[in-house]
Amino acid sequence: MRRHKTFLAAGVLLLLFILTGCKAKKPQKAILTLESNPTTGYQWIVEQAPEIFDISSEYKEDTVEGATEQMVGVGGKETFTLTPKKEGRTKIDFLYKQPWDEESLYTRLTYQIKVDKNLQIQVESSGGQMGEDISEVPQMPEFRIE
Repeated sequence: MRRHKTFLAAGVLLLLFILTGCKAKKPQKAILTLESNPTTGYQWIVEQAPEIFDISSEYKEDTVEGATEQMVGVGGKETFTLTPKKEGRTKIDFLYKQPWDEESLYTRLTYQIKVDKNLQIQVESSGGQMGEDISEVPQMPEFRIE
């Protein structure tokens, strides 16, 4: 009888634990979409230190009437998805440049990001820097957190 009560009590505690939402939250993802034009030789290069995210990207060319695929001058958008691997803080730089030319004009977008123990994402700060010959600074793109 005593054993039966122990199992019953353990079952009730387990049920309460589940019903009160004590389980971990679903990990978030951070998504950033940037203008891009790989037909000019420029591309986004991503650097992070330390590495706490898996980063994937997908490019979609803009639809332009009369243009053929990969036609020079036709740009598009590159969407980066950051999936946290572990808890921590990192600095992520998105560099838009020609990778073979260290002197090429580029844009640098820098983000300081924190990931908590439940893999929830918080962008703590952001800033941008333009290449020397570019006179207009674009609006700082923001991550979409899902």
